[in-house]
Amino acid sequence: MIAAVPEVKRAAEETRRELRFDFLDDQAVLELLRRRHLDEEDMFKAGFVHGVPLALVGLGAVL
Repeated sequence: MIAAVPEVKRAAEETRRELRFDFLDDQAVLELLRRRHLDEEDMFKAGFVHGVPLALVGLGAVL
């Protein structure tokens, strides 16, 4: 899909040279997005594990 828009394709080619990552390779992009999704899930879980107890302690302190 990126290759269909000339300006985006040109930007992807320039970024590929800078980062050494082929944004025009669909499989590579899908793998990058999958890893990002997994990282976001891990960050959410970590925030939940630390945030809920902290919120309960704060609520207890207020009451």
